[in-house]
Amino acid sequence: MAYTQNPLTFEVKNTADRISPRQLAIIQASAKLLSESGSSGLTVKNLAKEMRFSEAALYRHYTSKEAIIVSLLEYLASELENQFNNLDKEKSASERFLDYNQCQIDYFKANSNFVIIAFSDGLFDNTEKINLALSGIFTVLQKHLIPIIMDGKLDNTFPMEIHSEKIVHILLASFKLHMVKWKISNYTSDIEATTKDIAKTMLSIFGKKN
Repeated sequence: MAYTQNPLTFEVKNTADRISPRQLAIIQASAKLLSESGSSGLTVKNLAKEMRFSEAALYRHYTSKEAIIVSLLEYLASELENQFNNLDKEKSASERFLDYNQCQIDYFKANSNFVIIAFSDGLFDNTEKINLALSGIFTVLQKHLIPIIMDGKLDNTFPMEIHSEKIVHILLASFKLHMVKWKISNYTSDIEATTKDIAKTMLSIFGKKN
């Protein structure tokens, strides 16, 4: 997934100010359908049935399936932004990296229906609006990881000679793989223990001696 924004300057609008309680319920129901049945399962008919109201009532909140998906993706980006903003920036780079991974685990364990949305490629039709919203999620993940890597280069947590963006891609690809495997296991594998182990392994590979 390519990003279109500079991750260090990317700003996410707080969706809580723009989404009504009913729209939030629609987003959550949409995530449930996507997690259970994939993109083909997310239809206006199925969503209206899940929400227990008419298709016409659904269209009063969103004009199309695309609008629902875009809103869902923007909501997820905003949620992740809020999670990462709570990280303690005074800790060492290695501690912040472990906290960064734990932050994602905590969120997706509490919101497992969003795993397939954040980490599965080819789930949605490639419309311009959907692609832009998808890139926003990846940009948020980068935005909060790049400063950790840059600070880590100063204390040998990460190698100075490797471009920060390349390290980001390696770390996020590893995290994505384990999240997808967790989804395939029907969320029965110990994703928290696995992710902690992988994070510590990555620090060791990149040079941090624990």
